[in-house]
Amino acid sequence: MVNLLTIGECSSRCFQNTQTLIFNLSSLPSVREVIIAELQTKAEEFGRLIQGELEALLKSAHTIKKGEELPSPITTKFSLPTSNQARLLRILKILENIYMTTLPGRSSTAPEGSNADDKVAAIYERLHFATLWKKLSDCLKAVEDRPDATHVATFLLPLMESLMVVCKSTATQSQSAANKTLRASASPRSPTIDRESSGGVFVTFTDRHRKVLNLMVRNKPSLMNGSFSLLVQNPRVLDFDNKRNYFVHKLRHRSRTERERESYPTIAMNVRRKKVFEDSFQSISRLKDKDLKYGKLNIRFSGEEGVDAGGVTREWFRILAREIFNPNYALFAPCGADRLTYQPNPASWINPDHLRYFKFVGRILGKAIYDQRLLDGHFARSVYRQLLGKPVNYRDLEWSDPPYYNGLRWMLDNPVGSMDLTFSEQNDQVCFAIFLYLNF
Repeated sequence: MVNLLTIGECSSRCFQNTQTLIFNLSSLPSVREVIIAELQTKAEEFGRLIQGELEALLKSAHTIKKGEELPSPITTKFSLPTSNQARLLRILKILENIYMTTLPGRSSTAPEGSNADDKVAAIYERLHFATLWKKLSDCLKAVEDRPDATHVATFLLPLMESLMVVCKSTATQSQSAANKTLRASASPRSPTIDRESSGGVFVTFTDRHRKVLNLMVRNKPSLMNGSFSLLVQNPRVLDFDNKRNYFVHKLRHRSRTERERESYPTIAMNVRRKKVFEDSFQSISRLKDKDLKYGKLNIRFSGEEGVDAGGVTREWFRILAREIFNPNYALFAPCGADRLTYQPNPASWINPDHLRYFKFVGRILGKAIYDQRLLDGHFARSVYRQLLGKPVNYRDLEWSDPPYYNGLRWMLDNPVGSMDLTFSEQNDQVCFAIFLYLNF
């Protein structure tokens, strides 16, 4: 059965049928160990063969001139469907899923369930592919500045996918530990982690080949739907446009189908230019969440002729964004660092409807994100962290209140035991209440 995966081209139908047969038989523990042992043997065999091919590719990349193409006899070994890297990828995918896949009519192929990730990781660690990944990294580094870098990276894609498959079971845990170290040190440098583990190899490889990986994802966004989705575990790697495309895809994937969206009525809104905020608030507040999310906006400004083909809605978002940050509503206040980014105004309570207004602003932001509309407004880092459910710490004050942050930073870096310091706080609400009491 394992030979069926490695002899010849192995069509998708042959792969699926062989995979199903292996999964059915692997429900028997004794049989599963035999199959895993055979898969490991084949994986190690193809790993050694690919190392030799990579050495020839690396030697050729160093000898030919920059404008010349790599010799076809060398590149052909990687580009054919019968290439060793394609065979290795098929074997690793079977190894990855042998503990994970749930068969029809069964709760799980693996009764150990929660230990599946650890078992798969242990199998991959026994393959000792560190040298193979280093050869792959050296080849990509040698060609990334060449005009045909995209072409070379493309025919090495199956091997890069193999690396992602091997790292998948441990990259999440390693990156979580790395992020904790990064937050603790407050340093932009990559944290120190075990580079020999598969999780460490993943971080090292993706950091080193950030340019090539972004180029491939940009040329073929569908890669992020497969094994390349692991790149989101290292947020430093992906460029903003690739992150945005991945986010939009996931957002659409979680949403209803376009046909279901068409069943929601169009949201027709008639607003006055001078009262855009108030009129929009009244209209949006009456809508249910799903109606607002899936309904198509159709905006009309009172007293103006025209059909909204997208331009009027775009203008409405622009004007409304300007009104959201209007100081007269006391909803947001500019940050002290640049006066261009905004944070919630601590005095917003002076407006009796401020909580309803904040909810309205949140729904507008959600609609803009879902419909991919631009809003002319920027929030402080602490606001984005709270929206993402991440903890806010004193470092976020550097953007909101630089003098206060500098004072806290100084006290952390200097001894203050002999300075006889006290702390006091001014509460605007209490001051306002005392003022009312004394005057009325």
